[in-house]
Amino acid sequence: MKETTKGKNMSLILFGSGEFTNLVNDIDLFLIKNYQFKSIAVLPTAAGLESDWLKWIDQAQVHYKKFKIKVIPLLVQNQQQANDQKIINLLDQAEAIFISGGNPIYLHDQLQNTILLQKILDKINQTNFMVAGSSAGAMIMGSYILKRPFRANLSHNTTNWLEGFKIISPTVFPHFDRFNQLPFFFNNIINKSPDKVKNNWLGIDENTALIVNQKYQKIGSGHVTISLNQTTEII
Repeated sequence: MKETTKGKNMSLILFGSGEFTNLVNDIDLFLIKNYQFKSIAVLPTAAGLESDWLKWIDQAQVHYKKFKIKVIPLLVQNQQQANDQKIINLLDQAEAIFISGGNPIYLHDQLQNTILLQKILDKINQTNFMVAGSSAGAMIMGSYILKRPFRANLSHNTTNWLEGFKIISPTVFPHFDRFNQLPFFFNNIINKSPDKVKNNWLGIDENTALIVNQKYQKIGSGHVTISLNQTTEII
């Protein structure tokens, strides 16, 4: 485990991928046992540009039914809905929230400066309330988000970054085991990145999660790679 600077009551879980599938059953069983939640709100906003964005709700309901966990859908596709008090109040009925994958830039833009985002941020530091995000839902928790699609950066001399919500200081790269299969690809991005990204990032493998509290704790089948000031540790 690696020390972090967050408070002892912080309950943030970052997934590299795999949410609502059997591939993360062991992770979810661990989280349910440790956080003892019986209901979870699911926020599919990152997929809001897709015609089948509600599939994340359907998959969550099927997945959590195995564990007898109630799913509370937060049907937020835009900023207007992220400021809708009726939707926001649903979060009070849940003991956890899961922010699913999709487009991280779209997710960031729809949540930024909204009442829902503030409520989620407040919940992170509440005892026994779990906030989880996968892929795009994990990326927004870090300091910076890559603006262009990953492969598009190969043809540019620089990388463009959007400020994340900075719940944790590193920039978050999900699906990291895919990058390990193409090390030149990832190194190309990092080498062209500003020091604020290059010197502080973490990569989370697929079907793997990172618990962020006073310590980093990895759960799941893969690894988490942590790079601080160009010193790398794998857990």
